[in-house]
Amino acid sequence: MFHSIRQNGAGSAAVLLHLFEILGAVLTTEQAPERRAGLRRHVDLALAAGRQNLGERAAVDDLEARFADLSPSS
Repeated sequence: MFHSIRQNGAGSAAVLLHLFEILGAVLTTEQAPERRAGLRRHVDLALAAGRQNLGERAAVDDLEARFADLSPSS
């Protein structure tokens, strides 16, 4: 599900920021290391998609700030 959201919303800062919110919420409750690793992979892929597809620097800055909030210990 996260792949489809990311791929279809790669050009929308609002979609990617909301995806980060959802992934962050799930990361706070997920305990299984392999599932957490999968969620972190989606976070990394969403950041890469934003960097590649968002044309506005401020939008990329917002995405990078939200990414920083999703620390590996989340």
